[in-house]
Amino acid sequence: MQTPAEMKRLIFLLFSLVFTSCVTSRVNQFASFADAGKLYLTAVDGLLQETGRVAIDTDSEILLKDRDLFNQEERGDLYLVRAEVLREYLATLQDLQRHTSLLGDYFTALGQLAGTRAPSSLGDRVSAVMKSLESLHPRLKEASFGSGAAKDFMGASVPLAIASFRNQKLEAELRRNAPLIERELELQQAMVTALAGQLRLDLELLLGQKDYNQVMMPYVNPGMIGESWKAKRREVMTTYLSLDAVNKAVAAAGALKRSFLDLVENRMGSAGFQPLFGDIDAMISLVEILRKKAE
Repeated sequence: MQTPAEMKRLIFLLFSLVFTSCVTSRVNQFASFADAGKLYLTAVDGLLQETGRVAIDTDSEILLKDRDLFNQEERGDLYLVRAEVLREYLATLQDLQRHTSLLGDYFTALGQLAGTRAPSSLGDRVSAVMKSLESLHPRLKEASFGSGAAKDFMGASVPLAIASFRNQKLEAELRRNAPLIERELELQQAMVTALAGQLRLDLELLLGQKDYNQVMMPYVNPGMIGESWKAKRREVMTTYLSLDAVNKAVAAAGALKRSFLDLVENRMGSAGFQPLFGDIDAMISLVEILRKKAE
């Protein structure tokens, strides 16, 4: 997997290429959107990995904090119940990762279909992607988190006014599947919104425990604090400030959907994919923060 720094350099390069080609054909826009989709996929992969790690750490903190409240048999039962819930949560993260990857495959296919040398097998590949998305959709829609179920964050379907394209195969594909992809992008945004709420709750709990154990209690208790106390306090307080960055993941999912709608309806303005690249860059920064916090 690319490092956050490598991804940021790639975003800058792609944005430069897209910006300088804003007056070129609409075909190039589909190729650029496919590149943006790949970056979004990579950023989501990183975010889901960190979200899973934070969830495991949070669950471990809860188990340890409440351990002395139960006898040995009760602790065994509690552990099994919480482990099962955690496994289901991690499985949902894997499903969302798969969903994001399938969307990336579809965007790549669109970029190829808009070109002049689309492979003959492309139609079968698109059909397979759509079938897989259709299979995943009900499970993801019903997935529930502490902040609510994904379906609670989904809006109504948006009627699409598919633009006319010289490439008849591209236009036919968009008329056939763009409304379905709009629903998948809405589901993607809903899932990221629900997960962002849960991630925020988990981070707040972990930070609260760290603040209490490594900052507050060493200060309150008698004895020497140690040279690292100020650095730990600064780390906790600055990480609290970074909680707002969780919203950037939701913004990136929303920007991906808006960019797709603008593209298929030929409403792409002069800013092009700039908002999308900006939100992806912010999500990569969030992943970097979470990874540093784990070190």
